[in-house]
Amino acid sequence: MHPKMLFAIVLSIPAWFISCFNANKVTSQDTSPMVSQQIATTSFHTLKAVTIDGETISMDQYKGKKVIVLNVASKCGYTPQYADWQAYYDKNKENVVVLGFPCNQFMSQEPGTSAEIETFCQKNYGVTFQMFDKVDVKG
Repeated sequence: MHPKMLFAIVLSIPAWFISCFNANKVTSQDTSPMVSQQIATTSFHTLKAVTIDGETISMDQYKGKKVIVLNVASKCGYTPQYADWQAYYDKNKENVVVLGFPCNQFMSQEPGTSAEIETFCQKNYGVTFQMFDKVDVKG
């Protein structure tokens, strides 16, 4: 065997062992009381959001109902699902609330203004479930 190849193999063995033995190492998340308390006190029903018409509403109005929150975009491959969600909403609106939150953070698939988004959804899919102003969902 060539000496340079043997040298490379000998050097790679310790690295291989280290990576194998550390692969299953579990890291813990910070579960300090401050973090746990923050998570425990945040409730969907305490949040507020701006509708596509510019009105700020509180999610507490949906207490006692099942709520489906949709991340939507008008220029996404899944955009035709608006029709499916509208049909679902029409069939179940007595028991279920559907909320659509447009976002432009994924490959700029929701570039329009609120008025353009609203017109697009109503004209193409007959959307009557509650739509909101664009939100950032990443970060």
